[in-house]
Amino acid sequence: MPGRAIFLERYGVTVQDIETYLGVALERGGDYADLFFELRFNHSISQEEHIVKTATKAVNLGVGVRVLSGEKTGYAYSENLDRESILKAARTAAFIASSARVGGKIGIDAPAHNQHDLYSVARMPADLAIAEKIALLRQADEAAHAYDPRIRQVQVTYIDDTRHILLASSDGRYVWDVQPMVRLNVSCVAEENGNRQSGHQGAGGGRTLEIFREGFDPRTLASGAGRQA
Repeated sequence: MPGRAIFLERYGVTVQDIETYLGVALERGGDYADLFFELRFNHSISQEEHIVKTATKAVNLGVGVRVLSGEKTGYAYSENLDRESILKAARTAAFIASSARVGGKIGIDAPAHNQHDLYSVARMPADLAIAEKIALLRQADEAAHAYDPRIRQVQVTYIDDTRHILLASSDGRYVWDVQPMVRLNVSCVAEENGNRQSGHQGAGGGRTLEIFREGFDPRTLASGAGRQA
């Protein structure tokens, strides 16, 4: 779901709302104002000795309002996207950066398409089933144990982050983006004659799970960690 759409469809934030918030932010005479919306999903899974030990999910949501007035800067933040909370943040930022001049109505020209499509992926990590992610951990765990009988311990961790952002400003800018990130780490401990050695391998990037099918196979990472150990 595009960055703009998720704020509209899930939280009902419209272009008209944004125009109102910017107008309120400048009602004390600021020179410039902007709104920065952010919705962030984070998942973390760890597996050790064939068992999924932890699986966590975090969601962070909010909007920041910034107002510039001469050399003054006012900033306020809301963790809720309801209308009254954002209006309160806009008035607070305006008060901090208040000046004597009178503000005006703000118009936003919303483009039809994302102007900053930096990450072209069809399915974001936050939208994928946990079973798909656990399958990666199991592939790595099995490959690490199979690499050498001296491998005694294997720990595999997976993390992903999906960040939706929307920026609107009083000079007419209206841009959004979706930024995914995934990473898989493998740690091995080998033991022989009482001597223990460890090895680590990890890979990831601004993609979704396809990165582990196209470039960084979990079994290859596991073998690398086992070889280091």
